[in-house]
Amino acid sequence: MLTNDGWCAALAAPLLSQIRAVLVLPIGVDTPTDWTVEADVEGVIENTRVGNSAGKWLVGFGEVPAPQSVTATLGRTHKIICRRKYSLLLNVLLSCEENYLFLQSLQKNWTGFRFWFYTVGGRFVGGASGIKPMFVDPKTIYGGGTGDAERSTLLIEWDADSDAGRTYIPGLFGNSITSPSANFEVSVYRQAYSSQSSAILLWTTNSGDLPAPYDNNVWVMMNGQKLNPDLGQYSIIPASGPGQSTITIGGTTHYSGANYEVYSFVPA
Repeated sequence: MLTNDGWCAALAAPLLSQIRAVLVLPIGVDTPTDWTVEADVEGVIENTRVGNSAGKWLVGFGEVPAPQSVTATLGRTHKIICRRKYSLLLNVLLSCEENYLFLQSLQKNWTGFRFWFYTVGGRFVGGASGIKPMFVDPKTIYGGGTGDAERSTLLIEWDADSDAGRTYIPGLFGNSITSPSANFEVSVYRQAYSSQSSAILLWTTNSGDLPAPYDNNVWVMMNGQKLNPDLGQYSIIPASGPGQSTITIGGTTHYSGANYEVYSFVPA
């Protein structure tokens, strides 16, 4: 018979996980005295200061998918995980010129910072010392659709032994992130393809619709690693049949038995 020993004694609804913001803190800048106190965290941010000498708070929407495990086999049968490879992609709306200038500076391969990310549910992830990036790739996008707004994508990749530490700060920045405006609302759709023999993936979720521009609103993951269409790792043919679109994995990328996940982000 199970007894209540105090471990997970009360089960609550899980917190919403969509990422709403990223805190970038240059190395050498003073860190908060207490990462659990809202005022201390907000005190390190200076978005109006141009350049890489102050903390920046970038608002948008995004996610950290399942990390890719790097493994090794010891002896004949003992398999271990050596490292985990993580990635974060944040869609940033360029609501102020300072954000544009800061992201532009990141395009010059600057990684001299640590970062934390904040979720809709109030999770502040990064621990006491933050996360050290291995690779940073921001892009500015000028959409061609009627009513498209200027925006950027910020891709950050890093290696770690385990998930970063986290705290719960639901009131960070006056709840402006946990109660976002309609401009930041997005619907996320997912479809998985396990042990795929063919390089052709048929997307049938959400009536087969995939939102343009594809390089920003569609993520194709292979064994937990995000693929890059600019490198020819996949291509998309929208509405290739009744209720479906076609995603073709590049010939040098696909192999039989690979596992794929496709995510579609549809702005409201």
